[in-house]
Amino acid sequence: MRLIAIAIALGLFTGCSTPTVCGFREEKLVEWFIPASGGANRGPVPCDHVAFLDAAPANREYVVIGWVAPATGVFRSWGEAINASRAAASLHGADAVYLIDQKEIDDSGWAFSMQNGFAGGHGGKHHSVQFTVKAIAWKDAGQQ
Repeated sequence: MRLIAIAIALGLFTGCSTPTVCGFREEKLVEWFIPASGGANRGPVPCDHVAFLDAAPANREYVVIGWVAPATGVFRSWGEAINASRAAASLHGADAVYLIDQKEIDDSGWAFSMQNGFAGGHGGKHHSVQFTVKAIAWKDAGQQ
């Protein structure tokens, strides 16, 4: 009986953890990434290695390795959304990401959330942003 209790306790502590990358669930980051056809096959890099650029770089050659398109309404702030995009791109060795599409969506109905351990919901109009970023790698990255 004691062995069963220990096995259950170990299962709770080890089997229930979800892998994360920079604080975001790895399975979601993988789900949001769309690889480019013929893109560079690179290994993961640290999240802080991936820069967020205002626009496509005009002064440096790069290859597109993919796109990151998270689900709408997942993030609480623009900063969180950008950092999640950087984390998703880091799994594929990106050097930078930049915004290529952004659309504001107004919706109505019920929204449910979980904050600080409490579940809640509210009705009415909701505003969210749907966006896509392009993940790129510098062509000369191997020479640095």
